[in-house]
Amino acid sequence: MPGQNNIFHFVKETGGIIHFTGRTIRYMFKRPFEFTEFIKQATNAGLNSLPLVSITALIMGLVLTLQTRPVLADLGAEAWLLGMVFISVGVEIGPVIISLI
Repeated sequence: MPGQNNIFHFVKETGGIIHFTGRTIRYMFKRPFEFTEFIKQATNAGLNSLPLVSITALIMGLVLTLQTRPVLADLGAEAWLLGMVFISVGVEIGPVIISLI
């Protein structure tokens, strides 16, 4: 039956995910924990990508400002532009940019 194959595949994949999660948690606390390697990798992933993330956020902020300013000017709410762009780029879109880079 076609349905049984799908159920078997689902159970097999779920078991694999649970097994992987268990192994990951077990090895997270297993010695030796190489703290210097952790710092090196965190620096490589975070600090070295900061210029690219900053340029991307700047460009997105400029585009958002250019597209939103005329609408806010028509409504007489230009004072809200800076706060809106800050919240949009910094809070909403920023984590997405960082996760993609």
